[in-house]
Amino acid sequence: MTESKRFEFRAEFFNAFNHPNFANPNSDITNPGSFGKVYNTINPILGLGSGGPGDSRQIQFGLKFYF
Repeated sequence: MTESKRFEFRAEFFNAFNHPNFANPNSDITNPGSFGKVYNTINPILGLGSGGPGDSRQIQFGLKFYF
């Protein structure tokens, strides 16, 4: 390896702590037993690569060589 050649290592974390993203609470005021309760989490967005709401934990590594 010389001064003009080098490696670069990258690590990217999406939702690293696996925190759930909750859906909106129930807004039906006619049912007092379920009003304001949250029953679901947000589903992942189809077609979105990564990092969207509802995605589970993802870790991505990369190695690049500069010359």
